[in-house]
Amino acid sequence: MSFPTQPDWDEQYRIGETPWDKGEAAPPLVAWLRGHPGSMTGRILVPGCGTGHDVRAIAAAEHELLQSSTA
Repeated sequence: MSFPTQPDWDEQYRIGETPWDKGEAAPPLVAWLRGHPGSMTGRILVPGCGTGHDVRAIAAAEHELLQSSTA
């Protein structure tokens, strides 16, 4: 019995073969962040974050909130 081989994810990113990466944060996440400002607290784990679009969206949303609350 043979098993399928696992893709080399590092190589996929190196050669730019990432059809799952749409170049932006997930629209449902962005919508949720806009509708729930300041709701994320503590440490946030984003497993399998790839190129980090979702991570940057979370950081930007919380950063913007901090800026508006201190202004």
